[in-house]
Amino acid sequence: PSALAQAPARMGAGPYDDGHSSWTYSGAWMAYSGSGPLNNSMHYTSTMGDLASFVFTGTKFILTYTKLSNRGSFEIWLDGTTLVTTINAYSPTLQWQQTYTSPSYANGDHVVTIKHVGPAGKVIDVDAIQIVGPPPPPVPVGTYEDDDSHWVYSSGWTAYSGSGPTNNSMQ
Repeated sequence: PSALAQAPARMGAGPYDDGHSSWTYSGAWMAYSGSGPLNNSMHYTSTMGDLASFVFTGTKFILTYTKLSNRGSFEIWLDGTTLVTTINAYSPTLQWQQTYTSPSYANGDHVVTIKHVGPAGKVIDVDAIQIVGPPPPPVPVGTYEDDDSHWVYSSGWTAYSGSGPTNNSMQ
């Protein structure tokens, strides 16, 4: 028998909580559940060198984490080769859902990696990540029928079909 490892799926624009299947945790990460973090969950570790990675397609990311007096520092790496920044998550008071916004990158596939860099015994956490993609292409100038995918209807609209409207239909 043999097995072939699958490459992780690259996630597009959108929010992803710490428990999303696209997060990869390496080391002694633990799950926390309770009020405070986004969606009442986060992953944390107190072991230096532990890693958390997220594979995405886009132009930017916004990382959400917690600040507190028991927190240490973590590095943020892009694509395994570029140290983006080091964040000291220490604060004398509890601060949930703090964010770091990355610089803009060329649209494409990327890996963001969070690395615990100390001091030993201090905690770092991953609460969530928001991936930002390129803006959608503009809708071309033209006439769009009522059943075109560019139209978005709220509840309560009814389709009409019969003589009179363009192409015998309207909403």
